[in-house]
Amino acid sequence: GTIRLGESIIHNSNYALAHDSWQHPLTGQTGFTLDGSSSSITSGTTRLSGIGQKISGSLTWPVNGEPPAIGIDLDISADKLESGALFAKDLTMTAPLLLMPGEPLSVRVSRGVDVSLRDLTLGEANMEDVTLRLLTQLDLQIPTGGETPPLQGVLKLQHGALRHPEFQLEPGVIDLALDEADPGTGTITGNIDAGAPVFRAAGTQWETSEVGGNFTLSADALNLEGRLLLDNTASRISYTLTHQLESNSGQIAFSTAAQPVQTLSEPLRRLGAPLPAELQLLSGSASLAGEVHWKGGLESISSTLQLKDSGGRYGEAYFSGLESSFDLALYPVLSGQSTRFKVAVIDLGVPITNLTGRISLETGEEKAPVITLSRLKAEMLEGTVRGNRIRIDLNRRSNRFTLAFDNISIAELVRLQQFEDIDAIGNLSGTLPITIGPAGLSITKGKATANTPGGYIRYRPKDGGELFGSSSMETEMLLKALDDYQYKELDADVAYEPDGQLMMQLQMKGRSPGLHATRPLHLNLNLDQNILSLIESLRAVDGLNDRIDRAVKQHFKAHNR
Repeated sequence: GTIRLGESIIHNSNYALAHDSWQHPLTGQTGFTLDGSSSSITSGTTRLSGIGQKISGSLTWPVNGEPPAIGIDLDISADKLESGALFAKDLTMTAPLLLMPGEPLSVRVSRGVDVSLRDLTLGEANMEDVTLRLLTQLDLQIPTGGETPPLQGVLKLQHGALRHPEFQLEPGVIDLALDEADPGTGTITGNIDAGAPVFRAAGTQWETSEVGGNFTLSADALNLEGRLLLDNTASRISYTLTHQLESNSGQIAFSTAAQPVQTLSEPLRRLGAPLPAELQLLSGSASLAGEVHWKGGLESISSTLQLKDSGGRYGEAYFSGLESSFDLALYPVLSGQSTRFKVAVIDLGVPITNLTGRISLETGEEKAPVITLSRLKAEMLEGTVRGNRIRIDLNRRSNRFTLAFDNISIAELVRLQQFEDIDAIGNLSGTLPITIGPAGLSITKGKATANTPGGYIRYRPKDGGELFGSSSMETEMLLKALDDYQYKELDADVAYEPDGQLMMQLQMKGRSPGLHATRPLHLNLNLDQNILSLIESLRAVDGLNDRIDRAVKQHFKAHNR
């Protein structure tokens, strides 16, 4: 038939009770067994099916006429467990109990309690097996009225592999210490020590250690707050987890402590982060915060990466003082953007300082990222360089963009190119159409124009007398013209090859008082120099810019021994 006990309903039960002889007055011990089965037990949304019970025990009769103490060895099994979205097979429970009637009722749960499940399924997640063992004795007091005293104890949870379409948790052991368990409200609090669980997600194995925290488990939610060490990147992570049992939904919020950035670049590459092979991070610190959301399945993973005072190398460019906050979406698609980033100094042979801008990252399905740099601005050679929108599509063989420059000092250009015996002043503005392809960087149809009011070029070689004596008339006229050439207009066509060869064709309009006080003089000059060789020679003499930090300079010295 059917038996109702509060909200619980027991269906189709059949039990047999056997006991030892009873003598009056009741003394000593009386043994008993209770064997039987029920087709099912339901309580709310929870249902047990195919239940079998084997209970053995004894009653110990006190000599003072008090109620007897009852010792029970429970052995319960069920074919199936269902609770909301949770399903499991082959539930077994063994438990040694001692009941001591009175006010309040005392229950002693001895070590050896063992609960196991097989083929546990929750939504799309499946776990092969779960075993829960009690490691310490529990002493309970259950009053007939009023508040229920807390339940305290230590449990060990041994689980098989947890598999989900989006991730996998390898078999492991979790220790649970109960601080408080209230049977009246169904709320359990305590702390957890999960040791060193191993996860697999997004094609990567994530290895952790020192996983622990505090938890609260109620009838409808699990809350967990704790910390762990992510061994892949040596990152210490704090986290807060909330999971709603009824909807199988929740989230994790996490953050890392700041750590040296140089320890992160290689581990992040191994984990699949889209870091260019030419990029080396050598100094500064990094920290990460983010959230993971799920509902039935994984919905999103997002994070914010902060870099502080970072330095490093990209190809032959060395940099220091990188500051950035980068918002990165990792799932369902990879994308990201920074509200602003700043680099204090970049050494390309010529220092580029105070670089600022924004960066975004987008990916399509099974495609490499597309990187967009916008609102770029930097200082160089006493002027500025700007890039409004630079789009680098890593799926293409080549990418094109244009940089604009303003007020670049001709005096600094002359000093940079190590032209001897030349003194020049003036400022240049213009544009550089750049192509980045398989062979490297190139510039075609670059334009430069001198700013008003122009300037001068003075070429006065130390061996000028000898030059004049041995030169042709045309060369002698050119040397006299350049002795003090005052230009009002200067235009240059600029080209650059991937091998480092820079070519400039200059057209100048002005006058040279040494030749004629007022007559206009137009000059055309071609300049050709290998910039990579120039940078190499400059660095061999001067090293890196003084604003480059110590760690980057040490790397440069070691690399160039």
